[in-house]
Amino acid sequence: MSDELLTTREVERLVRLNRVTIYRLIREGEFPAIKVGGQWRFPRSAIEAWLAKQASVNLPAPSPEEGVPPLADLFSDSELRPVLKAFAEATGLSIAILDTDDQPVIECLECSPFCKAVQGTPQGAKACRESRIHPTEAEHGLLICHAGLHYLTAPIEIEEQPVARVLMGPFVRDEVHLETIRQSLPDVAHRIGADAHLLLEHLHQVQRLTPEQVNMLLRLLSRVINTMVRLAYNRRKADQRLKEIARLASSLE
Repeated sequence: MSDELLTTREVERLVRLNRVTIYRLIREGEFPAIKVGGQWRFPRSAIEAWLAKQASVNLPAPSPEEGVPPLADLFSDSELRPVLKAFAEATGLSIAILDTDDQPVIECLECSPFCKAVQGTPQGAKACRESRIHPTEAEHGLLICHAGLHYLTAPIEIEEQPVARVLMGPFVRDEVHLETIRQSLPDVAHRIGADAHLLLEHLHQVQRLTPEQVNMLLRLLSRVINTMVRLAYNRRKADQRLKEIARLASSLE
């Protein structure tokens, strides 16, 4: 029987290390991992052997690295979400954050009516999930979903390691692109069990972006998101270190 492959999230819980630390150990050749479809996966037997090795040399049980907050905490930051929401409102595009296992860390902010209608059916929600993992097309920060709409996508990095990615959309490039989607909507609606007339009504509300606007937004998106995440990350590291200093100081009194 083939060895079970664990996701990054599952390994975080198993070894009690955050993904930044895990990626650093992989880079240093000290943690078992393989690439599957461009994503890190971890053979369970190798992870269990790694844990046994830590115990055999009398090391303490793994614990989160001092000063490195869990990924979920970063994106629950009270200041980060309002900035993302304001960015979505200003551009008229929805924003979602996915971790490296394509699981939502922040659900769709300012989600478009078209996407809500599509995701309102089980088949539509499944098609959207599959589009994120295996997009119809992905190139130069763009991907095309199963319905033919465009999205911007950019990696989110902490200490030069990818920890998540942002999706922003949907939009169409021009009237020709819009007409192509309009003609395919009956088939899309039939495939996902949605109301074709409702989808057509919401399609007219989808943003139209020129190539220049797409390039500008992509640069801005990457810069804004990564800057905000880095600020949240550094602030939480500083908070954790101050708490540790306070704890050590109190133990000396």
